[in-house]
Amino acid sequence: MKGVTILNSVEIVAETAHGWNTKCTVSFCIMAAGLLLLLCMLWISGKWREEVFTVFTVISSAMFGFGLVFTILFYKIENPISYKIQYQVTADDSVSLNEFLENYNIISIDGKIYTVEEKN
Repeated sequence: MKGVTILNSVEIVAETAHGWNTKCTVSFCIMAAGLLLLLCMLWISGKWREEVFTVFTVISSAMFGFGLVFTILFYKIENPISYKIQYQVTADDSVSLNEFLENYNIISIDGKIYTVEEKN
């Protein structure tokens, strides 16, 4: 646009999404194995000595806990899916404000420097 000078451009993340990935699958399997082991231990608890039962219960509970925590943490990681470009611009006196606003969304104003995005 005539009369508009671009000083800087920055690519920003416009939209993100949570994604299920291999790390989530592995930690979910650890959680499921821990839960399954814990349920099996409770089902056959009367047939084993107390010390063995306690050790396996602690191990299965730890597996379930770690699996649950890491599944949540890995799922919380956001994956960017779209980007926008923001420009820092200056406009001289020959630029019509209406024409400028038709082409750009103003994000912020710092003195005579405008941070804008192009309208889609």
